[in-house]
Amino acid sequence: MRIQYCSDLHLEFPHNKSWLAEYPLMPTAETLIIAGDTHYLGPEYAKLDFFKWASDNYKRTFVISGNHEYYGGYDLSLHQKPFKWEIQRNVFLLNNHVEIIEDISFLFSTFWSHIYPENEKFVSSGVNDFYKIMINQRRLTVDDFNKLHNEAYTFIRENLKPLNDKTVVVTHHLPTPLCNSPEFEGSPINNAFVVDTTDFITKSDIDYWIYGHIHRNIGNGTMLGDTTMVCNQLGYVHMNEHYNFSRDSFIEIA
Repeated sequence: MRIQYCSDLHLEFPHNKSWLAEYPLMPTAETLIIAGDTHYLGPEYAKLDFFKWASDNYKRTFVISGNHEYYGGYDLSLHQKPFKWEIQRNVFLLNNHVEIIEDISFLFSTFWSHIYPENEKFVSSGVNDFYKIMINQRRLTVDDFNKLHNEAYTFIRENLKPLNDKTVVVTHHLPTPLCNSPEFEGSPINNAFVVDTTDFITKSDIDYWIYGHIHRNIGNGTMLGDTTMVCNQLGYVHMNEHYNFSRDSFIEIA
């Protein structure tokens, strides 16, 4: 089974929307996975031309929310529980949800990350999530962030246990610093982007882990035990982050 994947399309920005209209994805699989940061959530989200295009060009498309989905005012509390939302007849937005297709188990989760106490001040003052994301009609806090991570991590661990199939995990946030860009090394706000679950992944039976979030296609093909780490992030076109984006990246699971 072929699975095409990408993330961080950021279609809320005109430059990204125009670029992807001129250089659309080149379908290489029946299944498309988008690992977060597609567009702000809201009344127009399901009506995006891109989702209509995906519906016409893929048998099925699975999308997870990144952090930016909630920058437009959509209250994150509406997505705290596991869900699967039909955007188009064959396009779905999911979180903390398992989908099984042809004996392949897909675990979908935004995942968030975990912020250490020593970095709370830097992260809460230096990361836009804590200014732009609302939860229960108030601003997101570090405690909220960590709670979301714990719920997501529990979901992944508990749902891996009964699986004997091939397994693909899809998250927005990075699950290991080994796939982070060296330029961010030592930054006190790294906790908002990456969480170190390296040992867990290395000991797992996960076949592939698809991630996004940092707008740097670092770590593609990295092996953690038997798990292959892959990403394909568009990033901000107006900041020239798109040059390493692939319009046709896919994995194949026999």
